[in-house]
Amino acid sequence: MFLHVFRCLGYVVRGMWRPKVGPLDTCRSRVYVGFRKLDAFLHVNNSRYLEVFEFARWEHGVRSGVFRHRDILKCFPVITNIHVQYVSQLKAFQWVTVETTVRSVHDKTLLLEQRILFRDPKSPTGESIAAAAVVKVIFLANGKTVDVPTAMRFHGSEGVSNALPKSSSAQYDAPDIPGWCASLNKGDDAWRLALRPPKP
Repeated sequence: MFLHVFRCLGYVVRGMWRPKVGPLDTCRSRVYVGFRKLDAFLHVNNSRYLEVFEFARWEHGVRSGVFRHRDILKCFPVITNIHVQYVSQLKAFQWVTVETTVRSVHDKTLLLEQRILFRDPKSPTGESIAAAAVVKVIFLANGKTVDVPTAMRFHGSEGVSNALPKSSSAQYDAPDIPGWCASLNKGDDAWRLALRPPKP
């Protein structure tokens, strides 16, 4: 646990020193996949993909201006939903590249798309996708959920919020929202309502 915390902090520090990216730009982070990520069958365990994604999100948050490191404990991000598509086997003992891109704001949720890429000489681009994820993030301040524009103002990142495409549960097909984002948001909202306990 402590090692994980220190690694997360390491990616926050890395984000402070690496070049900044725009709010809609793709942030590329380097993450090492080592022995700790292997399971009993000597494969990278599926749960460890989530750890790789998390390290990249910490670096992305600082570099993109989604949050300021010094204010992270006052208004902090919380993952509410993550969908992972496993595309191909990821081998251990190598550096991988994780691409993180902010796709939209839906109600009070920030939607990110992430991809784990590994070197592949057979691919025309030199890289292949090991896994992709869509991550939904909310922000908590004083124990309460705040909307994304409020969180961005708190971190001095109003420009980030203003640049993002926005949708809501009343309008899924909002301008500039990718079709797959609209479908995903609609399905997630319906699922969340179905999980709520019935009213007495």
